Amino acid sequence: MKTKSILFNTEMVRATLTHQKTCTRRFANDKDKPYAAVGDLLWVKETSAIRPDSKIDFAISYRANYSDNGNINTMPSVGMERRSGTPEKTFPSKQFTINGAMAWHPSLFMPRWASRITLEIEGMRKEPLQDITEESARREGFTDREAFKSLWIELYGQKSWDDNPNVWVIDFKTIFKNVDDIHK
Repeated sequence: MKTKSILFNTEMVRATLTHQKTCTRRFANDKDKPYAAVGDLLWVKETSAIRPDSKIDFAISYRANYSDNGNINTMPSVGMERRSGTPEKTFPSKQFTINGAMAWHPSLFMPRWASRITLEIEGMRKEPLQDITEESARREGFTDREAFKSLWIELYGQKSWDDNPNVWVIDFKTIFKNVDDIHK
């Protein structure tokens, strides 16, 4: 069993927290090497912030737990705060706020120790991107295939959709724990 990170945007984290997202797609490389294997663990990197805490040095907040206006929302509070003694050097800064608002750090910069969601791969297959069905789009956390297509184009461009590249379809089970806490 191997572990590796996977980037999710805030909406996809929210869909995972509510069990609406049970699969994801990733570009297949030209060498036909699988993205991962059944049984491997993917730790989710998501937008997060560090903030001061009166009882310890700091706490982690996760963007998916906040509404767009900055209020805490009704998302399940799974791992709302993962506390540790000191932020590791992998966080871009120890800046708590910017102009009074929480300083959110892009998912790319989330260190492994701060992750709260792990995905256990239950199935993998390769298929052309545009073969996604309505049901597969819902398993991706979208209302329908058109919503999936819209986000894909927003992220990767119209040409990427039109080229219809092969993608790895990764079916997963969500584990609401840090990857390093799973087999302790």
